[in-house]
Amino acid sequence: MTRVTDTEYEKSDSRPIAYIPGLDGLRFIAFLLVFYFHFNLETGVGWYGVDLFFVISGYLITTILISIKKSGGRLFPFYVRRALRILPLYYLFLIVAIGFFGYHSGGNASLLANITHTSNLYFGYTGQWFLPKHVWSLSMEEQFYLLWPLVVLLLSVPNLQRLLRYMIMSAVLARIAAHLAGFSPTAIYTLPWFRWDTLGSGALLALSIESHDPIVSFISRYRWKFLILSVLVIWCATAGNIVKNASLAWPAIGFSSVILACGCLVAAVINRDYLVNVLEVAPLRFLGKISYGLYLWHPLVRWLLIKYFGEMWGNPANQDPLIIALTLLGTVLIASVSWFLFERPILSLKRVVAYS
Repeated sequence: MTRVTDTEYEKSDSRPIAYIPGLDGLRFIAFLLVFYFHFNLETGVGWYGVDLFFVISGYLITTILISIKKSGGRLFPFYVRRALRILPLYYLFLIVAIGFFGYHSGGNASLLANITHTSNLYFGYTGQWFLPKHVWSLSMEEQFYLLWPLVVLLLSVPNLQRLLRYMIMSAVLARIAAHLAGFSPTAIYTLPWFRWDTLGSGALLALSIESHDPIVSFISRYRWKFLILSVLVIWCATAGNIVKNASLAWPAIGFSSVILACGCLVAAVINRDYLVNVLEVAPLRFLGKISYGLYLWHPLVRWLLIKYFGEMWGNPANQDPLIIALTLLGTVLIASVSWFLFERPILSLKRVVAYS
């Protein structure tokens, strides 16, 4: 989900960091990966979109927080602006999806988890998925937004980097231990202590750019070589019918390789490499700007089309090209209307709570 939810650096007099247009385009690419994965077109890369959203969010939010810290600003505006960006559309989605269309399963406990942004914890502890499934990633980001600013405020940059390295290593070890202990794949995928290396890696990238960390600088300098290496490792982990749910390869190295690849992509966009300049074209920037709405609405659009029209276009409807195309077009239309008529007017209130 900043996957999806970070538009904090939008063009505004009160923005604390420079606008990076390519990150909007990269968000849309992340959305497309998630979109096609949700249609069971599991080519081995679709679910990586969520990790890409996480790395982008970790980078942007930490960059904003460091800027606030250096300028002596307060965290209250940060929290208010985050709330204005995330909560109105999120609860509108829940009202429409659950209240009007019954897009929900799992009973009252699941509903409470959706309302309180704890669905990732609920899915992880129960080992099951309930509709709406995709909001688990938004829950994880909300938990990050709630706690991470306090940590950034309290610790120096070197101590933050040290903490993040421990967090990243502990997440890898925790996944291995959980897999060997028989934890469900859902738990390993959704519980924050198994996955905080995604947001943490983006945060470490931001801090390392700030402090010129030699290790991360080295990776950033040779980002394309590391990107190719990580893709090769991912391919090796998935070869021979080895899948992330059944092999130790994924908890041990698969997730980390995906995160490294995502970090290299973010670094390439930050450095405005010529190979990713296409992400800065206006249509992709707009689609990235509305990616939060795209992410929220697309499962509901897909579900409604399959429910009411799936049998008209053959079987399985979940992979019918026409339904896929209609879902994408319908989602873009709804997210665009949502952006202009609902989100943007609410975001204009950010002027009242400027960072400085």
